[in-house]
Amino acid sequence: MLKSTVTIAFALALSMLPATAQQTKPDTAPQQTLAIGMPIYSSDGEKLGEVTQVGMHEGRHAVVAQLEPSVSGAKVLIPTEMMRQHENDRLELSMTAAEVRNTISKP
Repeated sequence: MLKSTVTIAFALALSMLPATAQQTKPDTAPQQTLAIGMPIYSSDGEKLGEVTQVGMHEGRHAVVAQLEPSVSGAKVLIPTEMMRQHENDRLELSMTAAEVRNTISKP
């Protein structure tokens, strides 16, 4: 039940990304080079999933990530300020894998 609730909540957020991206003026600040398919890791080195969309949500840069089944298997919306690009080959969250699991599993 919780997994479907999380997935539905993030699906609603996903549906808002394209509309927000079209209505928002581009940010002139330097941005990370984000790409669909780029892997996302926790701060303690565990692969959490990969980027499936890049865009804007509520005026902030964000990515949608498909999490690994070992994490939750859900799609989640992650603001880019919660991560940093690590050597152009992956994104790293500022949270450990345990913190991500705890955040997702809370009702």
